Amino acid sequence: MEVIAAAASILAIAKATLKVGGVLLDKFNAYRHAQAEIFEYIVQYHDAWLRVQEQIHILECLVHSLDETLLRHFDDQLTILKEKLTTSASRLDRVTKRNGNVASKSFSLAFKEPLKQAVNELEQWTKRFEPSWFSTARTMKDSLSRYVPPSRLLESPASHSLEALRKSLELNREDAFDDAVILPRADLLNRRSLPYSSAMTANDPDNKFREVMIDGVESSEHASEFVLDVKDIESLARKLRIIEDPVLWGLLRCRGITKVQDDHGSTVRCLYVFEAPPGLSRPCSLRDLLCSRKAPSLNERIELAKTLARSVLFVHNLKFVHKNIRPETVLTFNVESNPDHRTTFLTGFESFRLADGPTHQSQKQQWERDLYRHPSRQGIRPQVRYAMQHDMYSLGVCLLEIGLWISLVDYSIQNAAVQKTPASILDIKGPMEQRDQTSRAYEIKSVLFRLAHNLLPARMGAKYLDVVKTCLTSWEDGGENISFGLKEEFADSDGVLEAVRYSEKILLKLEEIVL
Repeated sequence: MEVIAAAASILAIAKATLKVGGVLLDKFNAYRHAQAEIFEYIVQYHDAWLRVQEQIHILECLVHSLDETLLRHFDDQLTILKEKLTTSASRLDRVTKRNGNVASKSFSLAFKEPLKQAVNELEQWTKRFEPSWFSTARTMKDSLSRYVPPSRLLESPASHSLEALRKSLELNREDAFDDAVILPRADLLNRRSLPYSSAMTANDPDNKFREVMIDGVESSEHASEFVLDVKDIESLARKLRIIEDPVLWGLLRCRGITKVQDDHGSTVRCLYVFEAPPGLSRPCSLRDLLCSRKAPSLNERIELAKTLARSVLFVHNLKFVHKNIRPETVLTFNVESNPDHRTTFLTGFESFRLADGPTHQSQKQQWERDLYRHPSRQGIRPQVRYAMQHDMYSLGVCLLEIGLWISLVDYSIQNAAVQKTPASILDIKGPMEQRDQTSRAYEIKSVLFRLAHNLLPARMGAKYLDVVKTCLTSWEDGGENISFGLKEEFADSDGVLEAVRYSEKILLKLEEIVL
């Protein structure tokens, strides 16, 4: 599809989608006075549609600045949305024709179902669309005001968040020093450690009745390396401050960083201070949940997987690679309005780097960390430069554990020290005895792949298995699954093609799993 034709197609499908969505909203609004419960759903739908409508209007303005990859992706997404809106309108028409008395209880019950389904479908579509929507910021060469009329910019919260992200991506590491992200030194009182996590909770210095989350980055052994790390730390903190919907992003909003200094005034540690979203409580690590052996419902596990997968793409949209995705760096919170539900956030930014920045070729060699690293990134001196696909591999191992609801790492206390051993289901005794590090790493990867292939279909279904396999084998030369694409395809894509392919092969596939 040529770029001009792709742009024309987007404009056509956008116009048709806005028309169908407007008609559906009018249909709902005609019955907003029927029952109080119906009115609440209509308001919920109205708010969700307004944001989607804003995003489509902005997309229309940006269409001639996007490359063919994003145009094709958005064409597919808008086509899906139009079909869902059309189906919702048809369901509603059938109900209103069969139930004429608006004031009757039977009408209220019958009307509520298609309305509730329309709200759920629109919100689920938004979750799939948002990560790709923010990918447009990576392709914009100028301010959003160059593409979007001033009147629409003033009225659009969606444009404000997109422009904030675009501006943050313009920052170089050298520009990252900004007093706004350096918090004044304050006592973070009542620090409480979380089991199996480096994160802690503490009293909010500004409000003792609220909590903040803190997570630290240790100083490098070499002062020159740590100076570079501090720039990255400040740059990431600045980017994480723009997060407007932490639950959707699966990332906590960063208030800033505070520096810990030694007696000589040298910075030895930086602490991220994250805001705990309102309505959430009782944080714990994913590892803690897995070790409890209390398996949540299948639906809860799928939602956990979806949120974690979205958070990985949002990190990459910020032009960072995480490098440390494992159950210890995933936090979950209880939702106070729904005690049976937990929401998930990716933390543990102790090893990250800018996507186009220098990578440290040395790292700690620990089997339990290597388990989540691609074989080419294992050992003290990894073979290759870290890339987005290596985060995908780490995600795949986490998704395997979530699907099986088994911790692949067992924790125990022996002689007053924490011992970490492979779970009984993880039969890697033979591979661990291998002297050759590369052979050992690839054999362990094969064990993980067999675990997924043999056990996941019965517990999570074929679609979930396909996602895990794609994560574990993306970018493999001649591997078991090269559906993600070959290295040559991504050479000049500035991360956009990876983001689109990730959305299609990981996020959309997970969203297709409906119970």
